[in-house]
Amino acid sequence: MIPFMLDFEYERQPRATWALLAANTVLLSLTYWRNGALLEHLMFWPDRFAPWQSLTSMFLHADLMHLLGNMLFLWVFGRYIEERLGPWRMVSVYLGLGFMADLAYLLVHLGQPHPSLGASGAISGLLGLVVVTSPRLEVHCLWLHYSIRYFKLPTWFMLGFWAMQEIFTAVVVGDREVAVSAHLGGFFAGCALGLLLRSDGVRHSPWYMDPKSGELAELQLRGRLEGELFLARTLASSGGVAGDDRSLVPRARPVAPRGPTQEIEDLSTTYDGPLSFVDDGSKPPQSPRRRNS
Repeated sequence: MIPFMLDFEYERQPRATWALLAANTVLLSLTYWRNGALLEHLMFWPDRFAPWQSLTSMFLHADLMHLLGNMLFLWVFGRYIEERLGPWRMVSVYLGLGFMADLAYLLVHLGQPHPSLGASGAISGLLGLVVVTSPRLEVHCLWLHYSIRYFKLPTWFMLGFWAMQEIFTAVVVGDREVAVSAHLGGFFAGCALGLLLRSDGVRHSPWYMDPKSGELAELQLRGRLEGELFLARTLASSGGVAGDDRSLVPRARPVAPRGPTQEIEDLSTTYDGPLSFVDDGSKPPQSPRRRNS
């Protein structure tokens, strides 16, 4: 199951998300330089822990496929978090959740010489934040198994399924090749942060994330499209529009009188849906273990 887009209308350019994508991509070259001493210094080691290793390892990847998988999830969900919180708060959340993911990995492998690298601990935290603050927001997905299928799922289902897979892997397989403990640590840290950011305690701060915003955004987008379709049909049936400041008002056509028993003709432009929404001021609604989203 591959997510590639959220059912959400964006208003700002995702500059912070672009910057994180660029940083991860550029630093992938460290892997291909094969500078073992440098990589060993930058990876996260539970047995010789240094705080700065959590930051550097967050931008390293084992190979190109490792990078592409993580960057896809970062683009889909990181962009949404940036739209809701703004670029600087999004970066702060991303780095903070990455530190929490590494803390979970450290506690599980304390004193063991098993290094880790990758961005998916931080990205897993973003997934937890999205599923708690916007559980009904729909994700466009592709299923690649013998054939390609497209479908939409609510985030609570798609990310809940992903979390159950991670828990199953942690119980049955453990952290043999993939740092599942970092994934789960970041995810649950993101869930906890989401509960805080959707609470009434931060309602009047820039950190507040209204849990209904994603659902409202979908309704607004759907209503806008339906309204435009209705307007287009109305203009087409009216035979033209008046000019100047009445440019969007269709001209009235004379209607032939009808008898009391004459059937009323079926109007093809009948519209029952909403034409607009009230704007309430809110935004629309053992090599190193890889951290793969």
